[in-house]
Amino acid sequence: MKNKKMYWIHALSPLHVGTGRGMGFIDLPIAREMHTGWPFIPATSLKGAMRAKLEGNLKRKLLDIAFGSSGKDLANAGSVVFTDAKMSCLPVRSALGTFAYVTSPLVLNRINRDRIQGSGTKDPIEVPLVTNGKIVVAKNSVISLEGKKKENTKGVVYLDDFDLEVIEHANEWADFLADEIFDDSTWKTVFKRRFAIVGDDVFTFLSKTATEVNTRIRIDNEKGVVDKGALWYEEAAPVDSIFQGYAWCDKIHGKGKETHAGDLFTKVCPSEPISLLLGGNISTGKGWVRIKFTGDAKA
Repeated sequence: MKNKKMYWIHALSPLHVGTGRGMGFIDLPIAREMHTGWPFIPATSLKGAMRAKLEGNLKRKLLDIAFGSSGKDLANAGSVVFTDAKMSCLPVRSALGTFAYVTSPLVLNRINRDRIQGSGTKDPIEVPLVTNGKIVVAKNSVISLEGKKKENTKGVVYLDDFDLEVIEHANEWADFLADEIFDDSTWKTVFKRRFAIVGDDVFTFLSKTATEVNTRIRIDNEKGVVDKGALWYEEAAPVDSIFQGYAWCDKIHGKGKETHAGDLFTKVCPSEPISLLLGGNISTGKGWVRIKFTGDAKA
């Protein structure tokens, strides 16, 4: 497959990409994978936001070729394909360092799989084995309490409600992710010093408890009080959440055969980072994200 890139989404404000009305106490939950319960961003939401972002930069014909068009005679599928964006790093409060960028072995194995598919590499990064109650951090971590080591550990991390023992350091993963997600050297350092790998079960628990749940109301314009029944709870992925997926363009659909797939893909998925608005409640300051495409591989 030609013209493949991985992409990384960094939430710069709370992010609500929902699934409609929920069944529990949260009226408007965020989208979650059925089998893991982890937050994700559906590709349909991302494609819509990307098209809206590029409307002022690309001609209508190219937009229709890239993202698809409707109509009885001119309908065609989009030539540029995006996967769903999977949760890669979840920001979680920490007793030291304010917060941590938390991931897990299963998440990292997924990233390795997508690196092979999305960038053509054949060298996966080794994923450390982390059991529940343990944690792996990078060297010079600001979330690890080195002064209170337990026997055979490298420190202790107090993450949310967990007391976790540091068992080793994972500089290779911290360096790789920092370089993939950020361009600014300051934020690369911020990320690496707060990077942490926890057990899969701990990560699943945190993905359900470390999101934002906000109370929303609607005011009756005449009475100046809350409308009857107009109070609801709404969930959002917190600021600094990191999501990852990959995109490709291997052929042109519809009446655009003269368009080169590589040229179109470069226009839609440029090497420079893009800021865009994604999901719901944009007018209330949610949904501001930064997307970065990496690993331009051609085979």
